[in-house]
Amino acid sequence: MLVRSSPVLVFLLAAALSGAPVHAQRSPATTRAVAGYVRVPYVLLPDSVRNWFASRWDDTSRVQKESGGCLTYRREVTRLGDTLYWVTSATLVTPEYDSQRGIEFTCPHHAARWHSHTPTTCRSDTWGNVNYASCVLGGVDAYSCQPSGDDRVRLRAVGAPFGLIHCDRRALVPYFPARRSP
Repeated sequence: MLVRSSPVLVFLLAAALSGAPVHAQRSPATTRAVAGYVRVPYVLLPDSVRNWFASRWDDTSRVQKESGGCLTYRREVTRLGDTLYWVTSATLVTPEYDSQRGIEFTCPHHAARWHSHTPTTCRSDTWGNVNYASCVLGGVDAYSCQPSGDDRVRLRAVGAPFGLIHCDRRALVPYFPARRSP
């Protein structure tokens, strides 16, 4: 097991990215014997970072906007070629634009990014303007943990290796850049 007794969450997204079966442990002999071995990115978060995110979550207000920021991390490559991203801290940034349905902000080039998806659903007009009077807790848009296509393309454009979506008090879901622009 990668982490046995340390209180670290490991997020594994390889199955979603590749469709190939993923194993928690691999011996070098097994890896050499398996054709088409898939190199796997892992995002690891210590309790201090997870607790920072949990303290920012609000599931009581029906009127909320997305928030976002930058992540600092260190990168390691295992002897099998898998990449580990150890997140060391998260910061909140002042957005250039934010709403219940989206956020625009800037991080340094190549910096990993995070943003929240709120626990609310709001109606909007044809042009995407949110009607905040219509917002409710829950609903079809609440707690969405999927990145949009724009999220993935944006990561690629800024050279970020991964991003996180904060979609519930303790839910932090990694996503990775689009392989090519649409």
